[in-house]
Amino acid sequence: MDANKLYLENQRLIKENKELEFKVSLMEDILDNMQEAVHAVDPDGRVILYSRAGEKHNHWTKEEALGEHEHNLWKEPLNFSIDKEEIIRKGKGIKNIQMIGRSVTGREFHIIAGFHPYFYEGEYRAFYYTGRDISDLDYFIKENLYFVL
Repeated sequence: MDANKLYLENQRLIKENKELEFKVSLMEDILDNMQEAVHAVDPDGRVILYSRAGEKHNHWTKEEALGEHEHNLWKEPLNFSIDKEEIIRKGKGIKNIQMIGRSVTGREFHIIAGFHPYFYEGEYRAFYYTGRDISDLDYFIKENLYFVL
């Protein structure tokens, strides 16, 4: 490959890398600002992704949670057990599961949750959880603090 082609290929790769960096940064910002708690674990159960909304559920900061085992995030087991291995085997997540949990500080919360395996190029690589805290829903309805679009 001559020097000019090598230079152009290098410039193309730099541009692609900057675009990927932008997309990762955007996804991290969205994750940190969404209202739903999201965390993902690797196949060994170590937290590899954690949203700021998760801090409300269990009072672990994002920085504290990353690298921890998923079982350490909760003060006590959730009132709903999932068969994670069965979900992974089927390759399909489940949604809209109503659960009651208790954070490490003892706060009880009610969530609507989802559990999803993640496969990359056909290989199981992660398992992620989504949860929306609905504990304050009755309060919002009682105080008319909601609106319908």
